Amino acid sequence: MMRNFGLVLTIGLTSIGLFPALGYAQPNLDLPKSEIVINQDVDNNGQPDLIISSYFIRPVWIPKYDSTNTCHRVSGKFVRYTLFANGEKTGKVILEKSYGTSVASYWVHRLTLDLDIDGDGQKELLFYTGDDTSQEMTYLFLKPDGTRVVNLGVTDLPGAQLNKMLDLQLFRGAVFAKWDKSAKLWRSQNRQYGWVLGDCVAIRELPDAQSKIVSMISSNELLSVAQSSRNDDWIQVKFAYNKRGWINAKNFSFTSPTSMIRFVNP
Repeated sequence: MMRNFGLVLTIGLTSIGLFPALGYAQPNLDLPKSEIVINQDVDNNGQPDLIISSYFIRPVWIPKYDSTNTCHRVSGKFVRYTLFANGEKTGKVILEKSYGTSVASYWVHRLTLDLDIDGDGQKELLFYTGDDTSQEMTYLFLKPDGTRVVNLGVTDLPGAQLNKMLDLQLFRGAVFAKWDKSAKLWRSQNRQYGWVLGDCVAIRELPDAQSKIVSMISSNELLSVAQSSRNDDWIQVKFAYNKRGWINAKNFSFTSPTSMIRFVNP
């Protein structure tokens, strides 16, 4: 069984950028109500755990995806997941993640207990956001001191797939990223693809910091690589509609973006 990403695009590119008339017609800051989303033994110790969702607004920068090739500040809609382990009254925040903005949002976002990805006997949490044209997923590895957050990456490649064991990403049957179990991250296969680092990153016409900006792009997006500059300080990438441009190597990685949310001791 394959999990089909379909046409996977970033929120900024799909839900916001390509349909500005729809997005700006009626800004929406409605937030869902808090609720229990998981009532299971998350940490595999035989005791029930609760994970509760709550919602908040935070300013974010997103690309406009228009002829100006700039970014703008909008209100981002975020979900916060708090873990109450083993009946404890004090919760620990395990994830804060955007699922949209005042311009547009994914239709669905959810947190589920999925597979044991790292082989430690404990199932991992999987955060999903998506709609009819785009989706993205994030692994959550719960450890005693915090949550390791690993982004699978978001891409505009039609036909991208994730295998049943969630350890291979494929495009038209060919592997383009492999899961590194020991490092707990994705590695690009033969450096054919890479992940964008940082919000509102410029893609330029030429491998030069003064060159014309041809597009702005969001973090975590997975792009195919066309070539590298002589000194490997710039990388030519393909983006929407098979266009090409150059991205600074400092804003590009051949391993998936990861972060750590440290638990705060009460």
